[in-house]
Amino acid sequence: MNHVQLIGRLGRDAERAGSAEDVLAILNLATNERWTDKAGQDVEHTEWHRLVCKGRLAQWALSTLGKGAEVFVEGRLRSTRWTGRDGSQRRGFEILVDELKVISDAPRRDRVVLAAKGLSSIEKLLRDRASGRRRDVSLADLSGMLGSVRESLEQEAADARL
Repeated sequence: MNHVQLIGRLGRDAERAGSAEDVLAILNLATNERWTDKAGQDVEHTEWHRLVCKGRLAQWALSTLGKGAEVFVEGRLRSTRWTGRDGSQRRGFEILVDELKVISDAPRRDRVVLAAKGLSSIEKLLRDRASGRRRDVSLADLSGMLGSVRESLEQEAADARL
């Protein structure tokens, strides 16, 4: 069984990759371990994980997730190979994300900026759907994305009133 579950913080905003038809979101997740060694010293180790989201999950991640957000991720481990800049063969691992949940937003995130990013993504999807480049996006999907943007702005307005 190939199953990975992680909880950690994003090291930077989601990055767009792939083609217009096959959108990918690349995320970098930091997980931390803390322990006390034999000498009684506190030790901390951070491990970085490359996450790959596809389809609607990728669109959502690109419009919503920001550096510092704490997330829960479920997915599958996949090995990758590439040629480095120096010509040497490299090997690494990435996690193909099946499920992603936000535990806590990034500190001091500006919801208005996130809403603007979300609207921009929705606008691009609408243009791609209208031109026939995207057939995998339904009006229900777009409606759900607009609902997320509205909720973010409503929360920002509620916080401003406090």
